[in-house]
Amino acid sequence: MVRVRVGLTAALASALILPLAGALLLPRAAAAGPPGKWTAVSPATLDSLSQADAARRADGELVAEWAHAGTPDVLESVRVSAAGAVSPYVTTSGAWEAATNPGLVHTPSNDFVEAWFGAQGLADFDGGLYRSQLAASATSWTVSDVNLIDPSVSSAYASSNVSTAWSPNQSMVFAVWDQAGYVYVVRSPGIGTSTQTLLEGGSNALYPNVACDPRATGSSVLAAWASQSSTHPGVKIAAVDPATGAPGTATTLPGSVTTFAGTPSFDVMMQRTALVAQPGGSFAVAYPVGYPSTHVVRLWHATTSGSTGSIDLATGSSHKSAVALAVEPDSARLWAAWADQVGSKTFIRVRRSNSSGTRFGATVTLSLPSGASAVQSICAEGGTNRLDIVALLAQPSGHYRQFHTQVLPGLTVAASPGSIKVGAKKTVTIRVGDVTAALKNALVKLGSKAVKTNSAGKASFKIGPFKKATTLKFIVSRSGYTTTSLSFKVKK
Repeated sequence: MVRVRVGLTAALASALILPLAGALLLPRAAAAGPPGKWTAVSPATLDSLSQADAARRADGELVAEWAHAGTPDVLESVRVSAAGAVSPYVTTSGAWEAATNPGLVHTPSNDFVEAWFGAQGLADFDGGLYRSQLAASATSWTVSDVNLIDPSVSSAYASSNVSTAWSPNQSMVFAVWDQAGYVYVVRSPGIGTSTQTLLEGGSNALYPNVACDPRATGSSVLAAWASQSSTHPGVKIAAVDPATGAPGTATTLPGSVTTFAGTPSFDVMMQRTALVAQPGGSFAVAYPVGYPSTHVVRLWHATTSGSTGSIDLATGSSHKSAVALAVEPDSARLWAAWADQVGSKTFIRVRRSNSSGTRFGATVTLSLPSGASAVQSICAEGGTNRLDIVALLAQPSGHYRQFHTQVLPGLTVAASPGSIKVGAKKTVTIRVGDVTAALKNALVKLGSKAVKTNSAGKASFKIGPFKKATTLKFIVSRSGYTTTSLSFKVKK
């Protein structure tokens, strides 16, 4: 689906008094809450297409922004400290009628956060790709009316989202967007018109994303998108030439398409295709797969030459959607987040990987805030040992609202033996880890007894004998991680 708004009213055409950049501050900042606490960061009047994107400064501050449909559309942004304190949101307006959801990128040379977006309707905003900038010390965005792409090739206005990535190797931004089912990529220094190139046409391509090798010595650039092609549907990737912006041959990720009733079938996710870069020239792409219900969350490792393997992060019969990926800047660990509908309830699940992205730890489950009934989209951004999430959630009014929370990684917990029998007296060892690495000094509680894990990540308890079957609950906690529990059965 694409966001399309056309037609200027006479009243709007005459109201050319909108400032190029304006800011409206709302109530005071919300104090940082514990990870897992949700904070509303937008009005409760968004539509289902208002997907957020985010970028993080070197000091850990997160900036997130999205489009708010109206007459005219506006852009709304929020700043979140590394500790999770949320600022009042800022409204940015300009001489346009309609604006797409922006792609945000941090430009380290000046410590700006840039928002690249399509706009249409008034004055100099004529359907092109534009940018605004937010300096570290600024309270409002500075919007430029310079079109960054060639208007004779395509517009960027009739787009679901713009996605961006910074290339340290090229010292410039790469941007992708879909326009009426055609996906384009542009390599642009952000100072004038650059010529965009087509990744896929035929009115089939949607929700693209782009990622660049984060090393100054690495030049790899990869684009990913969802294709509704009748002959070759699925999640597609293509290398982008870092020097020219020209795309390579697109390939379909294996296992992204399900054969249903004898026909290759693919369910398009209603948000940016999850794509991130890791140091070393590798990439990760994730998507919900299955048909007619997307019941698997699959992650592919890839290079600019194609897929190198896949991992299923979640399986089962529940419906999965809104998959997002992020990279932890200090450790290069991957974070994955997705929505999981179980019966009438929806949760957000999160997992973090090891440093190579080849193994993932325990799943952390987040309940939605009070009143929210469904997840429309998830924006995820990695921080130091935590993940920031900005999620667009359905409200009782029928509208949508952006909410923010932070998530700590999960603890991998197991017991040996896995159970005991009635009448038996056993030593039970609880093993605690971060993915596969043992964690020392995790606190394991059973009733009033508490034991810290040793250097091997183990804590032992003498249990039993019990006269009848029961279930015991171990509570496991450690600083910097999400507290979890482990049920232990005493069987007949």
